[in-house]
Amino acid sequence: MTAEFWITQTFNGLSYGALLFLLASGLSLIFGVMRIVNLAHGSYFLLGGYIGLSVTWRTHSFVLALLAGALAVALIGVGMERLFLRRLSGHLLGQVLMTIGFALIFQDLALLLWGGEWLIVS
Repeated sequence: MTAEFWITQTFNGLSYGALLFLLASGLSLIFGVMRIVNLAHGSYFLLGGYIGLSVTWRTHSFVLALLAGALAVALIGVGMERLFLRRLSGHLLGQVLMTIGFALIFQDLALLLWGGEWLIVS
């Protein structure tokens, strides 16, 4: 095994660890502040990334893509909280089941709209 292999594996491990930290901190923050168990926050990252990717392809502006992805995910999150999560206030199991269902819906929607192949930002 070469040094290049170990360097690559180290960066892969660090990036995966950072991704897990983002997801876990999002769950902890939402539950700690709002007392809502939202297990769909990983799907928010997915949708924000794909929406940003689509905006980048159309406008060739990375800054506009960041703004569009963040705004779209914020609107989705506010809509979910206002329409669905408020009704399940205090019912942790109901919140878990509903947000897992939304996570599955968001993932299938992303698969339907953007496909399952690798997409690259140049």
